[in-house]
Amino acid sequence: MIQHLENADAHRSTGNDPFVDTRFDSIASGLEDDLSAKATHKCTHHQAIHELGKGLQIAAMSTDDIIEAVVHESAPVTAVQWHPEHPHTASSQLRALIQRLAMQCQAASGVVPELING
Repeated sequence: MIQHLENADAHRSTGNDPFVDTRFDSIASGLEDDLSAKATHKCTHHQAIHELGKGLQIAAMSTDDIIEAVVHESAPVTAVQWHPEHPHTASSQLRALIQRLAMQCQAASGVVPELING
């Protein structure tokens, strides 16, 4: 892990609102339907992934080459570094990631999870 990014101000604000808008330069195939490189993503972090764990693959990179999302090569795992639950992005980003998780679970188990809309 990178304990403190040299350019942490690009990923976390020190003002009243700690979130900054981050754009992705690249998104892995298979994730581009769930995330948009054109959209901004709300970040507030000063740490980052340095080395990938076993079985993890880079799924999204910020424009300054920080790993912002990873997926597992075989397990139903998608992990993100930004905050998809932020009120300005939750309806699109969080919803897409939850739907992705439901599809991953269904593919892994054959059981369709019940998603409650509300």
